[in-house]
Amino acid sequence: MHHRYFVLSLAGYRLFPGKLVAILSFLIPLSEWATSLCLLFPGGQTYGLILALGLLGIFSLVIFIKLLQGEEPTDCGCFGPGLKLELFWILLLRNLVLFGMSALPLFPQSHRPLTFWDQLLSPWITFVFCLTFAAWNRILSNNSLPLLKKKNLYE
Repeated sequence: MHHRYFVLSLAGYRLFPGKLVAILSFLIPLSEWATSLCLLFPGGQTYGLILALGLLGIFSLVIFIKLLQGEEPTDCGCFGPGLKLELFWILLLRNLVLFGMSALPLFPQSHRPLTFWDQLLSPWITFVFCLTFAAWNRILSNNSLPLLKKKNLYE
């Protein structure tokens, strides 16, 4: 939705030459779109999952490289201008947890039929996970970082 902001975020990483930034600014959203389409259809879910894990892995690798370079924290550009997240180790940890959770469907699963309770709890668990993820992102956002940096919240 905010293509110009996304291009500036990619350029801000200073890891890619200008022409590659322009190409990546179209390839990354296209890959995300293809991933979501694959996840919608039963025959493509494994491919979508692999694409999602690949994208998350690449994003995490870029964050890791920037953190190792030790530069001043910059906005990761993950959620556009609406929610600015600075690159910190905790952001990388969040991505690794998401990667691990997302990889779970690749492992063998039991093939028992879903019960009434499974069907009742699945939407609730999904809602709680999404709410937790949104809260985590809000805590990590620039609006909350001054509170996280203080040793005592009452200072």
